Amino acid sequence: LAVSSRAALWEIGVLARRIAQTAGEKGKAETLFTAGLLHDIGKFLLDEYCHVDYRRVLEHVVQNHTSLIDAERAVLKTDHCAVARELMTRWKLPGSLVDYAASHHLTLLSLEREAVADKRGASMIALANLYAPLLETGYSGHDRLYDIESGWFKAVGLNTAALNDIASDFEKDLHMVLDFLGAADLKEHYKPATA
Repeated sequence: LAVSSRAALWEIGVLARRIAQTAGEKGKAETLFTAGLLHDIGKFLLDEYCHVDYRRVLEHVVQNHTSLIDAERAVLKTDHCAVARELMTRWKLPGSLVDYAASHHLTLLSLEREAVADKRGASMIALANLYAPLLETGYSGHDRLYDIESGWFKAVGLNTAALNDIASDFEKDLHMVLDFLGAADLKEHYKPATA
């Protein structure tokens, strides 16, 4: 998978943590950050261990103009979220972390049907995943920008003004994490756009 896809893991983690903090869920912030780091681990496993089949998935995306998760389900009869859930469960990670990471592609309708203990936390990671492409960061398997449904703001307990504040702080937050990790090489990937 592309380097930008791997780099997006940090971005989703930073966004999910900031959404939690802004929504007054500081106790969930670090778990959501970790869930953001792990949210696409199923993609990497599928690509590593089912490489030929996963290439067919990527071809299906292009040929059928569909999302990556829909292509995974069509070609593999599973998706990276289910693979991630299985792996993290085998690793005996906390249930909330597993639920958050595996919930990043849920729709509002499927969120209601899924057996997710903390629907608000799951909504935060899903919103981070939806919001990342609007910040020209993250990659959800296709190049379409999402029209974020207003129900996501209600589910998380934020309004669009709060998301605008998150967006304005995003680059600073991301650079703080990269500085902490000593990942100066990744900072080149996140240079601010010039006007």
